[in-house]
Amino acid sequence: MESKLILKKLLNLLTGEEEEIFDQWYNESSENRKYFEEERKKYLDLVPDSMDIDKTAAWENVERKLPADVPAVEQTKKQKSYWKYAIAASVVLFISLGIFFYDDVLRGNATESKIETGSSKAILTLEDGTQVPLKKGEAYTSGNVNSDGESVVYAADENVAKEISYNELTVPRGGEFLLLLADSTRVWLNSDTKIRYPNTFIDGQPRIVELRYGEAFFEVTSAEKHGGSAFRVTTRNQEIEVLGTQFNVSAYREDKAVTSTLVEGKVAVNTGNTKKELKPGEQAIVTKDDPEITVSTVDVNNYITWRNGFFGFDEKPLAEIMQTLSRWYDVEVEFENKSLQNIRFSGVLGRREPIKVLLSLISEFDRDVEFEIKGRKILVKEASSN
Repeated sequence: MESKLILKKLLNLLTGEEEEIFDQWYNESSENRKYFEEERKKYLDLVPDSMDIDKTAAWENVERKLPADVPAVEQTKKQKSYWKYAIAASVVLFISLGIFFYDDVLRGNATESKIETGSSKAILTLEDGTQVPLKKGEAYTSGNVNSDGESVVYAADENVAKEISYNELTVPRGGEFLLLLADSTRVWLNSDTKIRYPNTFIDGQPRIVELRYGEAFFEVTSAEKHGGSAFRVTTRNQEIEVLGTQFNVSAYREDKAVTSTLVEGKVAVNTGNTKKELKPGEQAIVTKDDPEITVSTVDVNNYITWRNGFFGFDEKPLAEIMQTLSRWYDVEVEFENKSLQNIRFSGVLGRREPIKVLLSLISEFDRDVEFEIKGRKILVKEASSN
């Protein structure tokens, strides 16, 4: 069942057909009933029956902003169910809080309106050092390179195949960008990321790119289409060898470890001293000072949902969550008390929403923490007792 139906049920907006679908799901198991009642209680805490609101308008506002569900990779039934439940919970809280903040936040009149959500922007650096700003609404064309301001595309060009040059794409804090390499490999770049790559490839020779720092999701074309050319990603103290696959690599400068998460296909992580192959649903972790590779099974949705316009957190400490938000909204974060950094949070938050909405969602899950926005700084504080 789509998570949106749960929200529509809470708003009493289900159609007759939708009501039948909901009833079937609700009566399916005690777990489903327990889950719905927990969500209903959260909703009523935020929007009591006595509150006079336009529920239809509120629903239409949310429907415009969110897809039916975040696409999930094929995993166990338990993992997929958990992911849909997490989305449902976040949607319910979003609409509830969206009602409260509609006038001063969603219409852009909040005091922290200077803090904007991230957008498509990057700096393209050519081999001669020329830097080309790329941003939404501005086109750029040169040789086999084209950009519409939201992506940069390299066309396969036999004329330059013998004269390979290297370009760099740098995505600043508060940005994201899509890179389409000359072999048709797609690379989604997250905020605060830099990647170096050739402007073309030669069949039969390794296709090598370097993730200098940051986070990238790769959708690699198979070696069979390129004369057997393996695709390799180098970053810090390791190399990832790929044979037609989808995977995510996170190698931010401030992080102690590089994490490589495999969605589908096959990759091998090599540190020089150790080499391990990953299966779909597995993640490799390599720290800066230790060449050993730690492999574990994870819910990959938590590591790739940023590509679909969401933040996914599964029992993540608040320090890590705020670091992620600081990159996307390009803000500074300060903790009033270091003990607050260890508070853990699970949920799915929209990357397109005003930051006040996201912070409110977090504080609703844990009433011990609150946030104060001062210009471009977010102060994380212990909640004041009333």
